[in-house]
Amino acid sequence: MNTIVTTEYMTSDVTTHTATRLDCDGDLWEVTWLPDRVLSRNEAITAVTFAETVASVPAESDLRPGLPVWPVLAAWAGELGLTPAAAVALLEGCQ
Repeated sequence: MNTIVTTEYMTSDVTTHTATRLDCDGDLWEVTWLPDRVLSRNEAITAVTFAETVASVPAESDLRPGLPVWPVLAAWAGELGLTPAAAVALLEGCQ
């Protein structure tokens, strides 16, 4: 996994989800899987990292509580004001 963060754009080598800066100051961002929300730069990094991590889970694994990665997803989802299940559903709904 490799997240690329520039002053204008965030992307990953394992997911098609990205973040784009919306303002000149650099603290308003939009993320492809949360299109109706404006995020801070840190929240955008969290959202792209969340998408990257979910994309890295093997397809045969059902994303659910009990998986070793679930507490990490829960922490990141919480930073975005979401439950991990809601964040996964939003992310999967945008693919």
